[in-house]
Amino acid sequence: TTRNGSTLRVAGDPRGTGTEGALIVRPERIRVLRDGGAANLLEGRVAQTIYLGSSRKLTVETKEGVVVVRESVGEMSSARDGDSVRLGWEAGDGVLVPTSPAASEAVPPVA
Repeated sequence: TTRNGSTLRVAGDPRGTGTEGALIVRPERIRVLRDGGAANLLEGRVAQTIYLGSSRKLTVETKEGVVVVRESVGEMSSARDGDSVRLGWEAGDGVLVPTSPAASEAVPPVA
């Protein structure tokens, strides 16, 4: 659970519940949802849309902070600047990076 009250899930996290850290999710794994849900949900407002040829970048302001979403051609939502949106991603799409030294020591190094 975040400081702002959102419950966000990370799959296979060896540190367990209650670990303080930063949740890292690649922008292309986050989706703007019309219907349905996902393991993790945030609501926000589109602050900026930038078209990048075969994709576009949405900057979304949420109560947890700014979230960047990258949509590819064929998977683009109808969201525009100023629109209220629901964002979603699956638990396996995120990685929790601990912010406390004790939590960092409990994580085995990646080979």
